[in-house]
Order: sequence, then C-alpha cells, then structure tokens
Amino acid sequence: MKRIAALLSSLPALVVAQQNCINIEAATERLACYDKANNRPEPSSSVAAKTEATSKSTSPSWIKYFTIRDEGLPTSLPLAGPDFIGYTKNDGKEASLIKASVIYTGPALTHGGAGAAPFASFSVYRDLTAATPRNSIGGKLGLRSTLFDYAATGFAIDATGSIGTREDRIKKTATDNALVTGRFIVKGLATGTPFGSEGIPFQLVPNIGAGIDRLRSAPSGTATGQNRFVYGGATLSVWPAIVSNKLQITGRYQRLADVSTAAGIDKRHATYREISIDYYLFDPNDDKAVFQPIFSISRELGTDPLTAISGISRTTVGLKFKLN
Repeated sequence: MKRIAALLSSLPALVVAQQNCINIEAATERLACYDKANNRPEPSSSVAAKTEATSKSTSPSWIKYFTIRDEGLPTSLPLAGPDFIGYTKNDGKEASLIKASVIYTGPALTHGGAGAAPFASFSVYRDLTAATPRNSIGGKLGLRSTLFDYAATGFAIDATGSIGTREDRIKKTATDNALVTGRFIVKGLATGTPFGSEGIPFQLVPNIGAGIDRLRSAPSGTATGQNRFVYGGATLSVWPAIVSNKLQITGRYQRLADVSTAAGIDKRHATYREISIDYYLFDPNDDKAVFQPIFSISRELGTDPLTAISGISRTTVGLKFKLN
C-alpha cells in the first residue's frame, strides 16, 4: 500500500518532468532527460559513443554528392583538376578566366553500393584571351563506374559514359555530344602515397576516349553536322614530400583526331599540353575538408576540343579550389 501511495505521489513530478523533456530539441539531450525522469541508469560511455557514431553515420548529407572540378566528368583520382576563377594573361591580353564544373554523383545503382553511379554536371568556360575567345556553358548526364578490382589485380579502369550539350555565346553555336572515357589505374605506374610524409610518390594515368560532336546550330554560312573522334593521352602527378606534403606537380598531354566528319566540316587534329605546380592551402589528407583552396602556377599550350579550349599559349597564376 505504501508503494502505491509513493508511486501516486510521484506521478505529478514525473508528468511535469516528461513535459519539460518534450521541449528539448536536441535528440541526445531529450533522451537523457527522459532517462533521468524515469530513473534509468545512464549507458556506459562506450555504448553512448557507439550510438552517437551510428547516428552520425546514418545522417544524410546532401553535400557529399557534389564536387567542383575543372571538367564535368567525375573521378575519384587525386589528380582530378581543381577549377579556376580569376584573371589570366595570354599574349599580352588580360581578361577574366573561369573554368569550373559542378558535378553531382549519385549513389551506385546496384545493391550494396557497388557498380555504376549516375552523375550530372554543369560547366562554365570563359576565356577572352585565347586566339579564339570562348564563353561557353554546358551540361552532361551519364554513368560512372570502376571496372576490375584494383586491390586484387593491380589494375582498374575509371570509366564514364555521358551525353551532353554546350553553347558558345561568342561563336553563336550549340553542340550536342556523346562521350565514352577510360582512365587506366595500373599498379606499376604508381608508387607511394599522394601527399605522404616521405619520398617522391607519383601516379601516371593513361586515358583514352571516343565520342561524337554534333554541331546543332551555327551562324548562317557555317556548315553543321557530326564529327566522330578518338583521343588519348596521359596525366602524371608527382607529390614531392621531400619539399612539402602539400605540393603537387601535374603534367598532362592529350591528342585528339577526328575519324570522320560531315560534309563541309574540317577534320580536327588537336594537341593539348599543360603543366602546373599546385600548393594546397589546407591539409590534403584531411578528408573532412569541404572547401579546398589551392595556390597554382600553370602553363598551357594547344587546343582541347573536349573542354572548348582552343589556340592558347598562356601562363596562369592564381587561386584554384576544389569542393568535396
């Protein structure tokens, strides 16, 4: 009888306590309030830590699906180029330069997080100092996948397939395109860990691709139609830890040639070369760094039809950045 009386006498306080708990917005604090109101012992620190870690890992984060790079194709490789927004000088001409792509890469389509993943990108390229000035915008839709198991075979292909469109606001042209690319990751062509603490790690990544450009609209008197092309090249990145573990030196070479063209359209034979020295203004081993500023010096020569770069011979000094 005494127990019942004690329970009844405690009910008003318990009700008030639980009503106060309802007003607490933070889930962890609200749960602790209910536990205290019901005289439940606190969980051990290890259990609490595990619960908190599980809660954080299952919390959705939309930003993890977005990256910002210099081209509108996704890749997990550390040599992926940062974008650039600033000024450049080319043959005595000074003007703004924008070379940026926002890429959304969704979760893999197959169960378990493996397989092809869809992506979409929006790109801006503006360079008024080139022999052929460009101010273009474009977009792509496609799939990205890693073929073969690098851990088991020492070989993998970072592959993408996409369709897209690009509008050049200076030349008054609109081009649709389809592209298949493959970057080859080979164990024998890489050594060490990027941004490591010792040695001079490097990674050489050959790449090939094929595609179709269809000039959909152009000013009167300009022939329209399709170009079918192939290309190949390689990117070499070096991380000289003996100087700094925030330094990356990158060289890139690409050769593109048209296999066939529509009547009235000249065949393209284009070579593009670039070398850059990038100093990361943050810890590149910090995988939680979302905004990643980079001080860069680069030299570019040639033409790259894939990114609408044409007829350039320029040196660029400025601030690049990535968004992961």
